[in-house]
Formats: sequence, C-alpha cells, structure tokens
Amino acid sequence: MSSRASVSKLVILPNVDEFPSVSMSRFRKGFLERLPHHLGAHWNLDVLQCSGVEPWMTCLPNASQQRLASIYGRWIKYPRAIRNVDADIYHILDHSHATLVGAVDPDRTVVTCFDIIPLLFMKGIVDVPYKPWVLRSFLKRIEAMRSCARVLCVSQSTRNDLITHAGFSPEQISIVPIGLESDFQALPPSGLSLEDEHLDFAARHRLDPNRVYILQVGTRNRYKNTPVVLEVLAGLKMAIPNVALLRVGADFFDDEKDIVNALGLRGDVFHLGRVSEADLRAVYRFAKALHFPSLYEGFGWPVLEAMASGCPILASDRASLPEVVGNPDFTASPDEISTQVEKLHRLIMDSTHREAAVRHGLNRASHFSWDATAHACLSIYRDVLH
Repeated sequence: MSSRASVSKLVILPNVDEFPSVSMSRFRKGFLERLPHHLGAHWNLDVLQCSGVEPWMTCLPNASQQRLASIYGRWIKYPRAIRNVDADIYHILDHSHATLVGAVDPDRTVVTCFDIIPLLFMKGIVDVPYKPWVLRSFLKRIEAMRSCARVLCVSQSTRNDLITHAGFSPEQISIVPIGLESDFQALPPSGLSLEDEHLDFAARHRLDPNRVYILQVGTRNRYKNTPVVLEVLAGLKMAIPNVALLRVGADFFDDEKDIVNALGLRGDVFHLGRVSEADLRAVYRFAKALHFPSLYEGFGWPVLEAMASGCPILASDRASLPEVVGNPDFTASPDEISTQVEKLHRLIMDSTHREAAVRHGLNRASHFSWDATAHACLSIYRDVLH
C-alpha cells in the first residue's frame, strides 16, 4: 500500500457526468482547481469521472437519455468502475453519490454533505414536498454516509442536523465551508465603470435601467420560498413604485406564476433564465439587493456571491444562512412579510445603511476561499490516513 511509502494516493469521486446539478459542478471545478496546489509531493491525485451514457440509450429523447444516464451511472456503472481502484483516501464530493462507498473501503473514505433536507421533511421539520422514491433513495445515502470514516459538512447547521436528526457521532463530522471564485468582485473586469456595465447589462437583457431591481437567484426547489419573494415585492411596490424582481436560474412553478398574476406583478417580474458565468457576476453588481428568504439551506451560495460582489443581501434567519451572513441586520424570518419589506426598503433607500451592508458583505465574503476549503480537506485526509 502506498500509505506505507512516502507518497499517498488520493482518489476524488465527483458526480456522474449527467447528474443535473449546476452547484455540484461548480463545487467540483472550484475545489479541484485549488486542491493540487496544497497536496505537494507527498500525494498522488487521481480524479475519476464516469458517464452513465451507453450506446443503447441513444435512441431515447435527450431529456430521457440524460435522466436515465444519471440513474444508471450513479447506481450501476460508477460503482463497477471504481470497485478495483485502490487508494489511501477516497473523497466522494457530493452526498448524493454517497452510496459509492459500497464499492471502496469505507474506513478510507470521506464524503462531503451539503444538507439533509429530505430527511428533515420526513421528520416534519421542513415543509417541502419530495417524491417517495427520492425519500427512499435519500435514506440509503444517509446509511452510506454513516459508514464513511469522515463526513465533511459545509456548515455548522448541517453538522448539527446530522447529529440531532440522523444520529451521527460528533467525532465523525468535520466542518469544511464552501469556497468562492475570486472573480466575484464589486467592480467590473477590464476597468469598465459600474455605470457602463449596468447600461450594457440592461440593454442586452431588455431591462429598464431606471428601475430598482431586487434579485432572486433560485433553483427549482420549493424551499427557495418564492411565494414570499413575490409577496414582499408586492409590499415594496407600495413604497417604491418602480421596484421589480429579477430572477436568475430555473423558471417559476405554475402556481408561482399564478401568484404573479394575482398580485398584479406581471410587468414587474423578469426571468432571465440560466445566464453565462460573466452575466452571473454582472447581475449581482446590477441589482440593488439580493432577496434570499429560503426555508432551509445547507450553505446558501448566492448569499456569498452577492456579498463578494458588493450587493446588499436580505436572507432568511433559518439553518445555515445566519452563519454565512454573519450579521442579524441582514437576515429576517422567512415567514414575516412586513419585516422583510421593511429591511429591503432600508437597504435600498437608506444610503448609510446600504454602505454598511456592502462593507460587511465584502469583509464577510473574504473569509471564504477554495484555498481554505482545500487546506481543510487536506488536514482531514491526513487525519483519516494516520
């Protein structure tokens, strides 16, 4: 075994190629770009990748092929591919693939856990719907994580959930926060002024640059609490008539579109869909504030991105978000509409408070980096190894 020699072998197990998660792809990219800089000569790094696509799937429509390849790859092809791969340390990058531990040595395996929201739903703690097969699958992942040598949680909140609601031992769990790309910045690249960037962004996306835009960055999950985002927008319009919502990411659910119509917001809600990496950074600088009243988050990446970009934020005071935000002035209960309206109004209209929010966000975001994530993981690898 290489662990007895001067060089130890580390095998990284990212998600199967077809797994539909933009966030996990970003985690893989950011982490693996910096990890090699911290390993040094005493480690041999190997990143194994698996595609679940098989020739017989090509006759299916693209969407069906993608879904089938994700399932087949995760549960059948990937475990077969790694069964004979020897390493001193294995790192499963996402708990959604935790069952891969069954194909390797669990005593030498660590897994990163982002949240356990489906389990919290089953226990009646988080009121978001999940399909029965998702819940059954998630229970298998929990048991798989339990067999790993170490579970790396991205927040204290997720660590507490694993201990309190899933019965994990505190000694098995370490906290390793997520990093952030260095190009999330308060100023545009290439010396462009903020005003020019704003005008260019508005023109390209057919937006009125004179309106006040509140930003929502969301995935297609009910815990993002979009109905409250819309109700708060309606409340804000009474004090700021030209306020509007700018949504980036997945489309609204049909019932959420009905809320838009019922509240008379059809001309005040703009959905940009999934944007380019450059536009994601630009939209944080373009918006007046990020509104993020999630019912639950394992970490809350958009909050960190906004703070690093000089965009004031109002986030939920639930789960991991208070520890990411680091200041209760910029959090509120996701259920209290009037409080959120009041706090967003102050972020937009009170210049002194707004400047304080920007300063706090920039300082807070500076504590999160992929170098810190990689360094913390390396320390845990050594601990498990020895």
